[in-house]
Amino acid sequence: MCPFYDIKAEYRLIMLKDNCVAMYGKKRPIVIGNGKKTIRELLLGFNYHYFKDKLEAEEYNKILNKNEIYEYGWQFNLSKGAIPFEVSNLDLKNRLLNIALKVSSLFSIGFCSIDIVETQKNELLVMELNSGVMMENYMQIVPEGFKIAKEIYKEAINEMFKN
Repeated sequence: MCPFYDIKAEYRLIMLKDNCVAMYGKKRPIVIGNGKKTIRELLLGFNYHYFKDKLEAEEYNKILNKNEIYEYGWQFNLSKGAIPFEVSNLDLKNRLLNIALKVSSLFSIGFCSIDIVETQKNELLVMELNSGVMMENYMQIVPEGFKIAKEIYKEAINEMFKN
């Protein structure tokens, strides 16, 4: 097990049967100062939707020095201010998919999400398998998120009623 500070990225794969129906990375709420903007301004720029009503404390008025790092939290949860991003590296996508297929084959769960972390040493480790697929925050953050989630849930429900 690696400590949380050794984690450089987290990825979520949503599996339906033996197929990956969605894959995205999650970026933690970390901002880097430019010597001009407050922590509040930087966090609002990072994820306005999440931070718009969460930054009332005085500490968020501090202006970060150039290259000073502020970590809002250590979690990669979209419900804690993280933001999703597309996994564009084909090799990484294939590695993630292979791991998710192995993990999902070990369990009899037809619809699930699998969280995989990438360490600073580029190791991929499975964090958890979730039998409840939650996409509420994804739908609110990603421009086509509602449409994507609707199709995934529709496909999952249709799969439940086959045979």
